[in-house]
Amino acid sequence: MRTFLLALLATAALHAEPILQVDFEADALGGYTQTLVQKEWPGVTWSNGLSDGRATIVSGDSVTGKAVRIAYPAKSFGPTLGGAQWRTFLSGNHDTVTMSYRVRFGTDFDFVKGGKLPGLCGSKCNTGGNVPNDTDGWSARLMWRDTAGHAVQYLYFPGQPGTYGLDLPWKVDGKACTFGKGQWHEVRTRIVLNTPRRNGLPALADGRITSWFDGQLALDTVGFLLRGEDTMHVNQFYFSTFHGGSDSSWAPARDVSSLFDDFDIRSGSPVLSAASKSASRPFRLVRTSNGTILSDRPLPPGTRLRLFRPDGQILSNSGGVRGTVLWKLEDLKGKLLEQGSSALP
Repeated sequence: MRTFLLALLATAALHAEPILQVDFEADALGGYTQTLVQKEWPGVTWSNGLSDGRATIVSGDSVTGKAVRIAYPAKSFGPTLGGAQWRTFLSGNHDTVTMSYRVRFGTDFDFVKGGKLPGLCGSKCNTGGNVPNDTDGWSARLMWRDTAGHAVQYLYFPGQPGTYGLDLPWKVDGKACTFGKGQWHEVRTRIVLNTPRRNGLPALADGRITSWFDGQLALDTVGFLLRGEDTMHVNQFYFSTFHGGSDSSWAPARDVSSLFDDFDIRSGSPVLSAASKSASRPFRLVRTSNGTILSDRPLPPGTRLRLFRPDGQILSNSGGVRGTVLWKLEDLKGKLLEQGSSALP
């Protein structure tokens, strides 16, 4: 089985083709309406939050350009009262799909108990306590959890242990991944569907879910049965974000918002191709308004960026560092892939 999976992933990496990309750069500033959404996200027929004015195209920053801002009003929970939702259909029949986007929660964001974030799904895209069987669907959105904003994969799948989705916590080097307030994060998830029923043989629980948080491997787990039929594929992307949960204990105490940008959905796995292209343009380090130092473009999945002073002292990614900063792009085993320097004012 291990040999099969490695061969499958290597093949997928060589055939990673864009399906859908949305970066909002061509959109006018102002309300992000159902009409505008339908132009950029194929097949959208319904939505939550758009007619209420909770989605707005805004100027981002020097790193991201324009972005869509989503509002979560005070005391709101669930998609009818807060956040926004729509589902878009992906062209073609894909069994391996990788999606990524950037998200930034406001500096005063109130995480409360948790909330939903966009992700991939298939068939009926089961959510909301609708437990899938192996012929109707599945979903793999993200969530932030508890007041710290921990990142988890939130999975609905046949045979799940409860009525609601299963949390798969994201961790890097054993430490929980946390969404910082006022800070851009890149999230990336690859879904490899399981082997369906064929030639009288049962479906196999060999589906794989792999995720990266700011370019670092945060989840890699095999053993899921997401489908039973070979007519079921990764065929939808679910833009879904709101507080909750289904009662007021999940609701924020004040009006808060988040930004989303740079949605990229591809068939196959871009892991190898992204890493191989990493040297095409050097990284440039930029400083955010809260002092955090970030690269000006997403890190290739499965890599990490380390920062140093010119004398070799290792730096954290924040603090009042001025002048030349050296950086090294490494894989998760510490192998050097690329290095350079940036001048920070």
